[in-house]
Amino acid sequence: MRANTKTAMALLAAAGGLVMPGAGLAQECGWEGLDAEVRPYGESRRQMLVHDDGRGPALYVSAGVLTAGDERLGPIARFDGDAWSAVGDLGEVWVSALSTLDLGDGPRLYAALSDFLASTSTIHVLDGDAWVPYGPALDGVARQLVAFDDGSGPMLYASGDIDFGFDDLRVRGVARLEDGRWAGFGTVGNFYGVFGTVNDMVVFDDGDGPALYLAGDRVWPDRAPLPIEIGMARWDGAAFSVVEGSPASVVRDMLVVDDGEGQSLYVGGLMSLPSGPHGVGAARWDGDAWTALGEDFDDDALSLAFFDRGDGPALYAAGRFEEIGDYRVESIARWDGAAWRPLDEPLEGGAILIAGWDRGDLRGLYAVGGTRYIGERYIGGVPRWDGCTPCPADLDIDGALTIFDFLEFQNLFQHGDLRADFDGDGELTLFDFLAFQTAFDAGCP
Repeated sequence: MRANTKTAMALLAAAGGLVMPGAGLAQECGWEGLDAEVRPYGESRRQMLVHDDGRGPALYVSAGVLTAGDERLGPIARFDGDAWSAVGDLGEVWVSALSTLDLGDGPRLYAALSDFLASTSTIHVLDGDAWVPYGPALDGVARQLVAFDDGSGPMLYASGDIDFGFDDLRVRGVARLEDGRWAGFGTVGNFYGVFGTVNDMVVFDDGDGPALYLAGDRVWPDRAPLPIEIGMARWDGAAFSVVEGSPASVVRDMLVVDDGEGQSLYVGGLMSLPSGPHGVGAARWDGDAWTALGEDFDDDALSLAFFDRGDGPALYAAGRFEEIGDYRVESIARWDGAAWRPLDEPLEGGAILIAGWDRGDLRGLYAVGGTRYIGERYIGGVPRWDGCTPCPADLDIDGALTIFDFLEFQNLFQHGDLRADFDGDGELTLFDFLAFQTAFDAGCP
């Protein structure tokens, strides 16, 4: 919807000057740099997490070679809020998966070190300051590591580009470390897995007990009955099945959270739901039904995170998208329960990974990817968004309320940007002009 220019100019005239009544200093909000550079891996890996190794929670990142200042940290680095440090001495390796898992001895950090050319992986566990091998080499590139208990105790599961022979049969897509060797699923001598491209794997209780969920691009269980259903696969400890109504493609990331209505499974990507629209960026599964969240994305949602910026937990999606529906929502979007909202200061150039961290003054949304600069301000390769809610009417984010905020509001309104939706009804109407004027008159805290 286009702005009513006469109404906008009348509001500007009524404002009475460059610095308007009620104007005040705005709270400083936005992205800040953490003095780190990173060469990201590909787009389908989730390798940023918060882990406590006994010294307190810290942010761990594995997304290519990391450097902080002039120091080269290697493929895995730790940020404790003050400084970056290397995590063990791994040399020049490709870390294809990083997870915190509890295999019966408490939460520990596990990594898959992979040889892409040879298509093999070795799993390592962090023991103090050293990485120790855990189990034999795996034929295939492990892109996700999960601990799952099928009733016989927690075991390590790996999924990704896995395809190897076992007792004259094939294990595909996913394998588990059992009795010191990698194996598939089913009865003795009957090992199998899933076809398709597995991008992510999580444990989710859909009401029938915890199960292992696998998602990606056109996934289906090996030896599935005809006609073959394609979608997300579910392993309950006894058999594989396709999750009813699940997207067949393309799921990039999954997230299990308690969203106030119990445990729910959120999936992100660029998906088509059998009962919904095409091009969905995110959807929710409660164990009974799928719900598409919002309108179509113009590119994949690569990473999902729940984060509380101070007004309640919310779902965030990150990727290289620039539009959602008819609105410009660049790189990172916040789901408010009715629509996707842009951040007040977009991260230009896209984001590959995001993770929320709620530790006191370190609370924020952390990202990998995007530009190294916002405007002329350097933010590095792992920036942090502090999550604070800025003065709503300070739309040009200059720290003061002036006529230029009115001009910015008019520009956002004319371009269909939801940052101009000041009455919060999900639409851009003339009532948003009145709501903006009210916010401006109220000034800043």
